[in-house]
Amino acid sequence: MLVNLSWKIRTLGRKNYEIAAAANLSESKFSRALAGRAELSGTEQERIAAALGVEDRIWLFKKFSTVPRSYTCDEPVAALESVAR
Repeated sequence: MLVNLSWKIRTLGRKNYEIAAAANLSESKFSRALAGRAELSGTEQERIAAALGVEDRIWLFKKFSTVPRSYTCDEPVAALESVAR
């Protein structure tokens, strides 16, 4: 997932389709890239960064993965104690 890119778009108050159009990308490919289901080429990244006014492409396109929660916790204190051990 491209969390920094999504954050920047929201912070600027822009819509995904606006950025896709400004970067000359299809909305579909842009949406898939934001969700981590497609890759963007270097030139596509440059066009997106320019459309957003961001110079640091490394930060903008840093990939994060989410870790699914694998447990439920009925007693938060007990969970914290087990992590501390």
